[in-house]
Amino acid sequence: MLKTLIVYVHLLATAFALVELLKFDIRLLRNLNRPLAAVDLQRLVSTKNTVTLALVVLWITGIWFVVNGVIDEPDKYLTNQKLWMKVFTVSLLTVNGALMHSIGFTHLRPGVVFSEMALKHQWVLLGMGVVSSVSWMSAAFLGIARVWNYSASFQDLLVMYFWFLWGGFTAANLPLLYLRLRKNSAHVSDTLKFNLLKTLSLFHGFSDATLWEFLHLSEWRRVKPERTLIEEGETARSLYILANGEASVEKNGQPIGLLKVGDYFGEIAYIREQAAARTATVTARSEAMVIKIKSETLTTASDDLRFSLYRAFLRALDERQTTTDYQLVAP
Repeated sequence: MLKTLIVYVHLLATAFALVELLKFDIRLLRNLNRPLAAVDLQRLVSTKNTVTLALVVLWITGIWFVVNGVIDEPDKYLTNQKLWMKVFTVSLLTVNGALMHSIGFTHLRPGVVFSEMALKHQWVLLGMGVVSSVSWMSAAFLGIARVWNYSASFQDLLVMYFWFLWGGFTAANLPLLYLRLRKNSAHVSDTLKFNLLKTLSLFHGFSDATLWEFLHLSEWRRVKPERTLIEEGETARSLYILANGEASVEKNGQPIGLLKVGDYFGEIAYIREQAAARTATVTARSEAMVIKIKSETLTTASDDLRFSLYRAFLRALDERQTTTDYQLVAP
């Protein structure tokens, strides 16, 4: 009964660690090209704690299995090469975990974009991540592969393990290779976007680092004339900025204004930090370039970017108020 319970605990620890690593890997893949947010680092800490606890359980239950195996089969148990391969795998997991804590995680900070890190740092983190994932899967597989007891050699198992490491590292590099190729093909485009942002009045006073962060968080798209950008009454949370071209503003079907380069709309939803009904319809009058950024995306931005945007909105609001006051008192 006790042995069965410990087997279940041993297997559950491995399963929990694999699930946590898989969830983290999926989140990382989805955000390779976006700045890390504080919530991402909190999830990383949670994953680290779960995996560390699972590793401790793996060691304790594994030692229990070895002690009982030696007692039951003193002349035979330690000759099982699969056992020594599992000891090697779990030992490597322990060393790799210590290196990840002391070296790997120091490169992960809020605002860091994984795909833009130095290549050597990417490889260090990917290598450690692959060692962790492959080693946990190997430990799980070795635990259930009873057919290899006293039959598989340590050398064969080690060769298979390194083949899996090579395959895992190659697979992990494919998304980064794709992003690198796409970045190289779009390098001029991003540079033009950055230079364009610097010319827009809304971004006056922004540092270069903050502008680049905004560029990476935002979506840019060209729209044709008569394209509706936002519609009165719809509920949304996106902020828009007109990078070039013109757009008309209508309320209740009546024209009330014209937007030109540098003007923005949809900021109420961002300022209120919740979805808000659009108070007017905005339609492109000419071919235009529109910058879109979601409010929920901005919640992951750095404090510098959020503060700069709030300050820019307050400055623009003051300018609008001044213009309105002048028009009211002008003859």
